[in-house]
Amino acid sequence: KVWVCDLVLHSLPSSISNVDIATLVFVLSAIHPDKTPIVLRKIFSVLSPGGILVIRDYAIYDMSQLRFGQGAKLEENLYVRQDGTRTYFFSRQSLTAFTEEAGFRTIEVKYHRKTIHNAKKNISMKRTWIQARVERPKEAT
Repeated sequence: KVWVCDLVLHSLPSSISNVDIATLVFVLSAIHPDKTPIVLRKIFSVLSPGGILVIRDYAIYDMSQLRFGQGAKLEENLYVRQDGTRTYFFSRQSLTAFTEEAGFRTIEVKYHRKTIHNAKKNISMKRTWIQARVERPKEAT
């Protein structure tokens, strides 16, 4: 099943519990870093013991971060786009700190780098994303 909600402002539906796998794909980067722990704790609360959270998001030094112009930087690794939306770029250390603060055990956090070539415009774009797998620890028996 898939649910859509504002993870910062609203609780997850009460029907969501004992989830074995959850994914956050380009979600956390759209949330202010001050609110990221709130979101991760909500996900943690619905995962079953041993449940896995898979994250894919923007990483530091991604082409889109390097292209931001003057005045777009709000804080370290936090930028505002021309449409007013914000984007946070994660380092391995920052994503690990956020997930561990929420109670997760880190399985893997790594960068995924890829050069994408646009044949029509004849340009290459160096993209950097971050991927993580974290686990809600199994409860002691």
